Amino acid sequence: MPDIALQLSGGREVKAVGMHGTWSGETEKSPWVTRYNWELPVDLAKVESVRFGDVVIPLEQPKK
Repeated sequence: MPDIALQLSGGREVKAVGMHGTWSGETEKSPWVTRYNWELPVDLAKVESVRFGDVVIPLEQPKK
């Protein structure tokens, strides 16, 4: 499984614990869709980014 994690404020990481992949339509003619799972609870208000290996994608929190 790829190294994927949620990065929380304060430097904590929550690694993905499982995944499932499948074609979204006709085999090999449609996009491959992968779903990742995390152990809960995770306070989504504290998630700052998602890390895929060495690539970090920052997330923007909704404005209050």
